[in-house]
Amino acid sequence: MSLPSDVGTQWLQTIRDGLFFIVGPHRSGTTLLQAMLSSHSGLTIPPETGYFDQVWPRRSALGSLTDHANLEQVGRYVNGPDCAVSDLDLDWSQVTRALAPSPQGYDDLFVACLALYAQSRGKRRVGEKSPRHIFAVPELSQIYPQAKFLCLIRDPRSVVRSERETSWGSKSVTRITRRWCRVVDAVGKLERVLPADRFRVVRYEDLIADPETLLRSICDFLGESFEPDMLQFHQRSEAERGFRADEVWKQNTLHAVDTGRVEQWRLELTPGQIKLVERLAGSRMLQRGYAPLEKSVGGLGFVQTWIADHWQWAREVTAGVFKGRSRRRPWRSVWREIWGG
Repeated sequence: MSLPSDVGTQWLQTIRDGLFFIVGPHRSGTTLLQAMLSSHSGLTIPPETGYFDQVWPRRSALGSLTDHANLEQVGRYVNGPDCAVSDLDLDWSQVTRALAPSPQGYDDLFVACLALYAQSRGKRRVGEKSPRHIFAVPELSQIYPQAKFLCLIRDPRSVVRSERETSWGSKSVTRITRRWCRVVDAVGKLERVLPADRFRVVRYEDLIADPETLLRSICDFLGESFEPDMLQFHQRSEAERGFRADEVWKQNTLHAVDTGRVEQWRLELTPGQIKLVERLAGSRMLQRGYAPLEKSVGGLGFVQTWIADHWQWAREVTAGVFKGRSRRRPWRSVWREIWGG
């Protein structure tokens, strides 16, 4: 399929019909899957847009896109530091030209941005990867009735270990685990209401254990042919890196898969921290195939861990530790993450 020289109505519809989303808990392998799929000759996935966490909830306040003056104001927000869409580095004049023949709703704006990104990469199909969009899937499935959703799930003990080592993440085991539980609960609801040909859960551990088999299955789900280059994702071009240069916590995708880190949590979390995760997420872990450790921690040791961890959580909240890019998010979303509920 040849790419059009201009992003017209037919191309926008093609992009809309082929949309797919990668969602899931933070630190669950969404960037890895993004890298693998973007290594396909026909697919691209831009840096996280956060569109349905940042732009979509503000659409009424931002105003109509049919008013030219207002459209320019929207462009200043979308291309500004408080919006992750700016990471796509789009020319707003091209976005406005692409919107001209369309109904110009905020759903069209999202498609136009992705269409221009795909065109700039010479790709015929584009996906989107923002983990927090898991909570927007019910609405997204209605707005884009042809869209497909891939949800990554990872052992919560690994998620806790991984987030705690980032510069932006929480250090509270409880806070991270409660957030993981909330996502897993949302996933369970989605599995009950969306058909299997639209919503699929992928375990991170399965992806790295046998990437070719799982990628072939994912390609079938998306209606694409598997390509061996997807296994060489770490050799992808700079144009398909998929994240900002300063997002160092994502740079493991510039290297081959290291299966030795799958259970690194056993070494980096204390017995009390592991027990805390398992206490909070036990039934959900079992539902997703993650067995708790048989070893137990003494009562006093666990209580000390619980107190220290909740003190850390309280310090983060009272000190206003909204790390990373939280300035780009509505306050309701920030508070939801702080309290983990």
